[in-house]
Amino acid sequence: LGQVEAGLLPTLRERGANGEISPEDANAILPAIGELDPKKVLAVPKVTAADLARSGTSDAAAIKKYFNDVAAIYTTTFPSFTRDSAALRLIPAFPAGRDADANDPATVFAVLRSAFSQLKSLPVPAGFEDFAIVELTYLRSLQRIAEVLQNAERDPLAGIVAVTHLQAQTEL
Repeated sequence: LGQVEAGLLPTLRERGANGEISPEDANAILPAIGELDPKKVLAVPKVTAADLARSGTSDAAAIKKYFNDVAAIYTTTFPSFTRDSAALRLIPAFPAGRDADANDPATVFAVLRSAFSQLKSLPVPAGFEDFAIVELTYLRSLQRIAEVLQNAERDPLAGIVAVTHLQAQTEL
């Protein structure tokens, strides 16, 4: 939470100076953030092996096709992500020629649902189930983070936890 605290505390103090929040309240919020359990706040639905479509084979051709299909889904659904940390928004950068509003939460949710659905329907070669579970869990996590961020105005602490979780997932 170091980066969040560094950016949040001055913001809370500034708002306090403007009468929006007291400095005491601001100082009380930061320790509460550290005590929040991201797993409980985000409540990402679990993906299991039972959720996977399986190919029943693990020959080189099936493995190559599977990974090429995964790459195609990612590159055509959202070729890049940008993060506007000041506004705390997750915005998919849509392929050229697509009439979609990346600032519209419904569009973001539709893109994430589509990617999840497409990946889930791919036949997973034997021995690659763990990879598929990790990928599907990542997409479910992004969906849940987007939902929490959409409601961050009503639950700012959950929004902060979501942003922190997103930052941890996207760090290289």
